[in-house]
Amino acid sequence: MKKITILLMALVFIGSIFVINNENAQAADFEKAFAKKTILVKSAPGESYKTLGKLKAKTSVKVYGGVPIGTDQKDSSNADQYGWSKIMYKGKYAYVPTHELKFEHPSAWAPSVKAKAIAEIKEQFVSKNDKIRLVYDKNSYYEVFIQKDGKGEYQYLVYINCKTGWWHG
Repeated sequence: MKKITILLMALVFIGSIFVINNENAQAADFEKAFAKKTILVKSAPGESYKTLGKLKAKTSVKVYGGVPIGTDQKDSSNADQYGWSKIMYKGKYAYVPTHELKFEHPSAWAPSVKAKAIAEIKEQFVSKNDKIRLVYDKNSYYEVFIQKDGKGEYQYLVYINCKTGWWHG
């Protein structure tokens, strides 16, 4: 009986170390995705930039972030056409059209995208006492709801692409 008690105490101790270490773990700084078809890799986010090469269909890539609109494009309401994902290609950062990737975790925010997108939305639409709520919709989009002055029902505000930060209302 004494050996069983010691064994159980040891297991609890080891388990608690695992939980503490797991809670302190940081989110990954990249997300895994696959090319849906053969796609061009660009030196910057946009169609007019230098083509560095191609990713063949089903090629696995690490995505390090995203931008909502190519730097050579004007603002547009067409989300699928204008999002760019930052990847590592031949040892350098490069960009591919986000809609041409299939993400391992569609509802996960791309690195550094969430804070920037939420800050832009808050700056334009949210006052000090307002509250916002994010609800995952589908296909990498979150709906943003606002509760004015922290009272009453939440109302739809905009939706955000969690891979690029592109939002529209």
